[in-house]
Amino acid sequence: MNNGRRFAIFRLPAHGRNEFLPLAGEPTCDVEYVNPHDYRGGAQVLIIPGSRRTTEDLIYFLSAGGERIIREHLASGGTVLGICGGYQMLGRSLYDPLHTQGPKLTMPGLGWLPIATSFGPSGLVSDSTMELLVGHGSGALVTGRENRSGYSLTELDAACFGPLLKVVSRQLLSPQPVPAVLDNGVAWEAGQEKLDGLVSDDRRLWGTYLHMICHNPAFLRSFLECLP
Repeated sequence: MNNGRRFAIFRLPAHGRNEFLPLAGEPTCDVEYVNPHDYRGGAQVLIIPGSRRTTEDLIYFLSAGGERIIREHLASGGTVLGICGGYQMLGRSLYDPLHTQGPKLTMPGLGWLPIATSFGPSGLVSDSTMELLVGHGSGALVTGRENRSGYSLTELDAACFGPLLKVVSRQLLSPQPVPAVLDNGVAWEAGQEKLDGLVSDDRRLWGTYLHMICHNPAFLRSFLECLP
């Protein structure tokens, strides 16, 4: 193990992708996967990965002290990155009328990102190209996979946050989701977004729906430059 920046990637029960190999190959980074129950601190960056069942994994994460882990990590100057389900978990609320994500209809998120997420009747699967909007890599095109039924609305008090990515194109791998109005009156329009993700002004909180974003050198350059 080298003496570089330490990354802790949480293992979640429904997480099924290994998309952080470029971090493990970066000579300035120490990367380890860790069960939330076993995390004892010390990382500069915590990553909450994607999830096939977001609310179910969030219940598990909370049972492992996840709220305390994130709060103490940020209080000590750490950085947090959420990918897809992890991005949703970092938000303020989750609404799942069809119970595709777990047993709960509604659930508060961890509350660190000003988004509210609803899960609709179908899913978006797309190989997507987006423009990076943050850091020295800004303006570069990044590619990855969107695979989600979640639709996240940025709330009005998001003054200390900006978008991470601008959607350039989506190559659909399944039928385009049909917009719907859910039974709580929220318009669900997965795949219609023109922007993706959020980054805090202090570059300590990052979230995106784009799987495999760490495979893009421009993103890694922008992300790593913000770390001590």
